[in-house]
Amino acid sequence: MGEQVLSLLTGTFSGMGGYVDRDKIIFSRRINGLTQESLLFIHRRDTVAKQDIEYPYSLLYLKAKLEDYGRSKTMTDQKSKAELLEMRRALYANFDALIAGLSEQQLQMPGVSGDWSVKDHIAHLTFWERLNLLEMLKSIDQGTNWIDSGLESTEEVRDKTNQQIYLQNKDRSLAEVLSEFQVTHQQVIEYLEKLGEEELKTPYKWLEGYTIITWLSEPNGHYQEHEQFIRDWLTKQSNTKK
Repeated sequence: MGEQVLSLLTGTFSGMGGYVDRDKIIFSRRINGLTQESLLFIHRRDTVAKQDIEYPYSLLYLKAKLEDYGRSKTMTDQKSKAELLEMRRALYANFDALIAGLSEQQLQMPGVSGDWSVKDHIAHLTFWERLNLLEMLKSIDQGTNWIDSGLESTEEVRDKTNQQIYLQNKDRSLAEVLSEFQVTHQQVIEYLEKLGEEELKTPYKWLEGYTIITWLSEPNGHYQEHEQFIRDWLTKQSNTKK
């Protein structure tokens, strides 16, 4: 948790009168003979003493404060519904353009990452898009709380789930996998178009205080990750031919 909080602090505390000294992170420090929570020292300017003072903060406390700070900004610093739709359509179009340039043989050839083919990556993306994003949008539309499946509660659980997704989809036809992929895209866009701006900008407890727009606007998302797997593999294929 320390590194996650630290990355947030670096950009946040500069606007709150202080800065983070990365060399003074202390975990489970013993103070007065007692083991305290992991601590992070924040340097803040003392205007009376005219010098920087070190203040020890509990990482748990800081994490909670930063979440509150982030939520307070969600209504003002996030994209509009129109911008989100444009961004999501561009994301899908970019991935579609990548796989459109591949032959059926290339799409089904194992080895992109381990035994996975491009088709397996597509099936993987579809599964998680339907389970998470699409179900979240449906829940908002129906006025209910989205319930986490627990299929990625830990890294070990997520790895097992991903293996099951691979085994369940590896023998499906390419046409079927591509069709479900496109249908899922269309359904997501339809829900985003249907939901109002306020619904998309509302922080949801089941999304850890994020709004849908903020959550979908984070860089280096799932699609980009798998697109990179495919591009790296294509580069290796090209270099092998040379």
